[in-house]
Amino acid sequence: MFSDLVVAYLFFGGAGAGVLSLVSLLDVFAKGHVLAGHAGLPSAANARDSLRRVKAFSLLAGEGLVAFGVACLVFDLGRIDRLALLFFTPSASFITFGVFSLAVLLASGALLCFAAFFDGMAWPRKAIRLLETVTMVAALFVMVYTGALLVSVGPAIELWHSWWILALFLFSSASCGCAVILVVATVVGESAFVRPFVRRLLLIDLGAIACETLFAGLFIVDALAGKDGPWWQLCASLFVDGSVCAAWWAGFVVCGLAIPFACEVFASRFPSLRFEGSLACVFVGVLILLGGWCLRWSIVEAAQWQDMQLAYPQEDARGNASAFGSDSIGMTEDGAFRSQ
Repeated sequence: MFSDLVVAYLFFGGAGAGVLSLVSLLDVFAKGHVLAGHAGLPSAANARDSLRRVKAFSLLAGEGLVAFGVACLVFDLGRIDRLALLFFTPSASFITFGVFSLAVLLASGALLCFAAFFDGMAWPRKAIRLLETVTMVAALFVMVYTGALLVSVGPAIELWHSWWILALFLFSSASCGCAVILVVATVVGESAFVRPFVRRLLLIDLGAIACETLFAGLFIVDALAGKDGPWWQLCASLFVDGSVCAAWWAGFVVCGLAIPFACEVFASRFPSLRFEGSLACVFVGVLILLGGWCLRWSIVEAAQWQDMQLAYPQEDARGNASAFGSDSIGMTEDGAFRSQ
């Protein structure tokens, strides 16, 4: 049903939106934090310059990720005129809502990137605040939309018929956004200058990972309960013992949740070790991004089994004879459901 290009959009679009929203949100607090001054910090001017570089390159990374995600979506559609139709003939649907949110986010994000890299042009601060507000709202919509795109197909694919996916993808996108900024801050920022900024970011990521863990658990429990139909329960069983088991538990739960959470708690409890700005931040960031990809791939891949069963009801997910036999559900060539 959904190709790897759609999985790429869900990941890159969500991560990029997470970056743009967080940079806009943290811009006010980071600058105020540095200007207030702290013992052991170098001059405020040098700190501002370092943070400005982190902000500019983080915005560029976020904008690039969103643009790449949109490109994946366009290539999956196969024809760009299909995307243009959504602008000229809009309808009240998740897809139209998401496309307009993406367009606004790309535009406002590009303007913020331009303002960040050409700071000497003396942009009015009120204009920057307005752009940051628009970017935060549009990014929030895109982060939710990456989950809503699956939920909108939910009536046909039972595994995606869960509102927990919206919250799960929202907090996963926020965590992936934190991961990208962590990597950027380590690469382009000077650790002594960006350390207070990174500490705030780690606290935000701790909260995002905690919420992500909660909603991932709720999603799996609901799915295994199969309260919305047998397909939901059978597809969910693949998370326990099936084709997506390794990606879900090793990739998402261990690499994307457990290890980063433990490292960030350790860093907050032992600040003297100066975890912030070190290569350990890059390691944690890469693990979070790996977990974000595994999350989306697992949910999309597990639901493909129902799509396969609708077309080939004689085989199950492991290639064995289907337990549904002649009473299973099939799909006609025009996409309608029918009983076999």
